[in-house]
Amino acid sequence: MSKSQVDDYLATFEDTKILLCDEQANGVKRLQMPFKMAGGDDFAIRYEQNDKKYTRYQMFAKDGKLTVPFEKLAWDENDATFRRMKIVVCCAEKASLDKRIKEVTDDLDKYPYKLGLVYVTVVDDAQAISIQHDLETRAQQSGENRLIIVLVRSPFTDDMRKQWLTSLTKADMARDSGHTADAGRYDTETATIIQRWVGSATSGGKMLAWCGEKQWNNLFGVAQLRKTIQTAVLEDIFPYAPESVVITNTAYKSCNDSAPLAGIQRETRNAQLFSVLAGIKQLGIIDATTIQEIEGITGSRAANTVSTLAKFLREKMESGRKVVLGDVWAELQQPPFGFYNTIACGVLLGFVFSCYKDSAYSWTDSSQGTFVLNESNLKTLVLNTCKGNMTTDYLSAGSVTWQNFRNYIKKIFKLDDGQTANETEGMRSVRERITQTGAPFWCLKYLSETELGGIEMKEAAGKIIDNMQVFISQEGNTDEAMSNVIQLFSGRGKLRERMTKAFQDKAVVSKAFSAFLFEASSELKEITDKLSVQPEGLRDKVFGVMQNAVYTWTEDQVKEKLVGVVSEYRYLDVLNATMRNTYNSNEEAIRDLKNAFNHMRVAILAIEPLNLPWYDALVILHRVSQKGITQMSCEERENDIDVLRTYGTQAWECIRNVKPVLSTILEQMQIECTPEELQTIYEGLKDVSCDATANQFEKDLKQQTGRISQRRNRSTLLERWKTLSSTENVKTWSNARGIPLLWVVPKNASKAIRTLIAVQNDERALDQDVLAAINVLDTMDPTILTDNATAEQAFMNAIGANYRDVFEEQRKEIITELKLKLGSDVSAWDVSDLITVQSTLKKYQAEKAKKEKLQSTQNHVKGMSEDALKDKVSAFLNAHPEFCDDFNG
Repeated sequence: MSKSQVDDYLATFEDTKILLCDEQANGVKRLQMPFKMAGGDDFAIRYEQNDKKYTRYQMFAKDGKLTVPFEKLAWDENDATFRRMKIVVCCAEKASLDKRIKEVTDDLDKYPYKLGLVYVTVVDDAQAISIQHDLETRAQQSGENRLIIVLVRSPFTDDMRKQWLTSLTKADMARDSGHTADAGRYDTETATIIQRWVGSATSGGKMLAWCGEKQWNNLFGVAQLRKTIQTAVLEDIFPYAPESVVITNTAYKSCNDSAPLAGIQRETRNAQLFSVLAGIKQLGIIDATTIQEIEGITGSRAANTVSTLAKFLREKMESGRKVVLGDVWAELQQPPFGFYNTIACGVLLGFVFSCYKDSAYSWTDSSQGTFVLNESNLKTLVLNTCKGNMTTDYLSAGSVTWQNFRNYIKKIFKLDDGQTANETEGMRSVRERITQTGAPFWCLKYLSETELGGIEMKEAAGKIIDNMQVFISQEGNTDEAMSNVIQLFSGRGKLRERMTKAFQDKAVVSKAFSAFLFEASSELKEITDKLSVQPEGLRDKVFGVMQNAVYTWTEDQVKEKLVGVVSEYRYLDVLNATMRNTYNSNEEAIRDLKNAFNHMRVAILAIEPLNLPWYDALVILHRVSQKGITQMSCEERENDIDVLRTYGTQAWECIRNVKPVLSTILEQMQIECTPEELQTIYEGLKDVSCDATANQFEKDLKQQTGRISQRRNRSTLLERWKTLSSTENVKTWSNARGIPLLWVVPKNASKAIRTLIAVQNDERALDQDVLAAINVLDTMDPTILTDNATAEQAFMNAIGANYRDVFEEQRKEIITELKLKLGSDVSAWDVSDLITVQSTLKKYQAEKAKKEKLQSTQNHVKGMSEDALKDKVSAFLNAHPEFCDDFNG
């Protein structure tokens, strides 16, 4: 059987419902047997469940089964007004009406540019007749002229609903049984029932409509309804809506970056934007440069819309008040405009606002940043306005007085239009310039008459500066102050030039500020001259005491602080005298002072008991090195100055060279020391802080003096040895005699000699052992050290008298061998090494005895007769035949 024959049979089976074909999403087709409905009870139960689930109320609720397809056809989505409409569908039941109408009115309250449309459906003609009065009353009593209630006369009958529920139930049961093909067929039936009714109701079905007191009884289909609403409602409520200029639906997408720019530039290559500009071009005002030109256009609804928009914005801009953009946008969304976030509105606003491009108006954003209305800023302003993001931003041009006044501050303070966009921004910019200059603006009053152009000009400059200070500080009547400045500058153009030149020259400003300071305080001039203080240094000092921003300073405030400045300079003067230096600031002097105290090595509290007359000056200098003088009162500084003038130099000498004071402290402790020992003690105190407590310093000092005592004892021990032995050290003594000293001294002197050797080798030794060693040397018999015979005898006694002969005969060889075995330093031979010495001596003694025996035998042989000798040799060979070869030569 061919493929075509198979396809024909399948089509026949499907048409006759013998077999059904279910095509899957992946293209696979499955053949299924027709679904046989289960018993009547099962169907009835499932039908009843769906009947309860899909009540008429639910079917016309939000996102209901009938609502969604109806609302899709309730308005043409390609119409320019589509985004302006809030559309819902409900049934004639009271609960449905109440809920859906409230949904619309809530939306209308939130969006004042919208129109609300409520479609009401009925079950039959009887309900359609009975509900009309209720709908009319609701429209009239709603209080909302943007609400339109529409009665759809084409009923969605109970029979239609039953048919739909039946197909729905069959689809559910088929699907549950796995008969997806039948389920799909029944789904199509349910959709067809809805589409047939919706199409009939919207395409030409009769409708009645109410809007407030207005009523329309013979409307057929959505298209006629839409036209009626646009003409009788939209144009009535929003006569200046953007739809009056352009009706291209793409112009009603959300506003984008390009829309305002197209309006500002009056040209574009974008088709969506061009449609709006085309509407403006038709009015003949596309090249208008003033808002009055735009405002004067008439002759059509589009012309009226654009001219009314221009008039609205002009009145806002010329009101003399801040133009809050959030409020402007809120009004534009209301009747009669009905503007909202669309490309069309962006282009129209950009077009009208372009008349204010590069004007005196400025835009102040929510963070109080101010921007001139150049093309870029205008574009951003319009875009954000359409998006509703300009809640607190505002436009401002300021008063006429401000406009004239700003010309002067622009020149004097070298500001541009953006920096003087409005009074607030101008004030902020002036303050920034003053801060950058580094001196208050009012110091220009203290320029000389010559620099300002004469006596009269100097007087006028003083008044001008005082009034400008009112503007700068924003304290007082700024409008009056600005007006006074304008009047005072009138006819004094040269003065303005001189003031401008002076303020823009930092050296001149610094000079003027110094002139004010010296005029305010003659003491300041005297002390700064003495110290050769530079103007920059004096200015920095004043900055340090004033703290707040320079533009906030007043003359009286600065004068009040000059007493403290003079006091600080007087303190610097006395520090210079005390430390014999020429510092430019207290900070420099304090830095060196602190460094000197860091190397002092003697606790200040340890000096107090000495009752030195300059001790108070020392304490003052230490306090200053730690805390400075800025937090001191003028009275406290003067008290310090008096003390330092008298005793400061002596205290400074102590800080720089504390060793004389350290010597005095040692004397009070009844400790005498040589200059070398004093230096050693001083060096040993390198880790001691001048801030240490008296007890801690005493402890550290005793540690150092203790070390001096130990050094002295070690030195005494070394000298005592030299005196007794007439040799440099034990090593020299022992090596010269070949006798270890430790072997020959009495046992009670052994430890002392070991201590002596440690000291001579510069090794560690306890001070008590050193003292004991000195005592031993003082009490021992020195003969053993000075008399070689005594030392020799003691040595022989130590090694054994029986070795005397061999030692005396071979002393040199024996000592040499012992040095190889025990070390070349004889003094280092330990008593435990005696065994090695004795074994070496025994070896030498045995060799000596052997040699003596040989010599004696040889002498005896020489005296023997020849026969006797032969007999001895023969007997020897008999006993030792291995020597026979020695006699066969």
